[in-house]
Amino acid sequence: MPLIDVLRSKHLDTCIPEADHYDEYQNIPDAIDAFCFEEDIMKQASKLSGAVGPSGVDAETMKHWLLQYNVVSEKLGKEMAEWVTLLSNSSLDYYAMYHAFDSSRMLAVDI
Repeated sequence: MPLIDVLRSKHLDTCIPEADHYDEYQNIPDAIDAFCFEEDIMKQASKLSGAVGPSGVDAETMKHWLLQYNVVSEKLGKEMAEWVTLLSNSSLDYYAMYHAFDSSRMLAVDI
């Protein structure tokens, strides 16, 4: 039996649950905004590892950019923190903007 058939046999068919399977809530709390700061970026940068495809920035290069160039690295860290905050708290329009940015393979997201 070909491998693809074995793998397909191990997965259940996709199904959409009926609406009555979900709980109904009267009061839905507001979402809490997420914030990211330069220190958070620098802490995660030290843990980056891995690679990306052609014409992209691999994790080691990004780590080097974020940690080795003093003032320039600080500015890049602040910019990355702003991206995280923007994507965490904003509408899908900003996600579309990020998707366009990432699809050009300018950044490896492998944290």
